[in-house]
Amino acid sequence: MKEQYNNSKRNKVLVTLAILVALGVGYNIGNNDGKEASFNKTDTTSTKVADVPVTKETPKPKVYSDGTYEIGKDIPVGKYISVADSCYWGINRDANGEDIITNGIQDGQQIVELTTAGQYFKISRCAFTEAK
Repeated sequence: MKEQYNNSKRNKVLVTLAILVALGVGYNIGNNDGKEASFNKTDTTSTKVADVPVTKETPKPKVYSDGTYEIGKDIPVGKYISVADSCYWGINRDANGEDIITNGIQDGQQIVELTTAGQYFKISRCAFTEAK
C-alpha cells in the first residue's frame, strides 16, 4: 500500500513538472515580443540570411529633344528612334550644322544610328530616345 502511495505521489509530481514545463515553453512560444525563447544555452551557430534579389526600378530612357549633341560626349553612340511623327534630324561634322553628313525630314517615326564619336546630332521639332 505504501508503494502504491509513493507511485501515485511520484506521478503527481511528474505530471505537475510536465505541466509547468509545458506552460513555460508555451509562454515562450506565444511571447511575441520579437525575442527568441531563452533556455540559458549560448547559441554559437550562425544563421545565413537567404539571398533575396533586389528589385530595381527600370530607369526611364533618356529623351533628347531640340538641340545639337556631340556624339560620344553628349549622347552615346547607338540607335535612336523619334518620339514624334515628323521632325528634322541631321548628323554633322561641325556643331553649327554647316557640314551635313546625312539628315532627314519626313513624316512617321524615324530611326537614326549614331556610329561615330566626335560628330554632331542635330534635332529639331521632335525628340529621340534610345531604340531597344
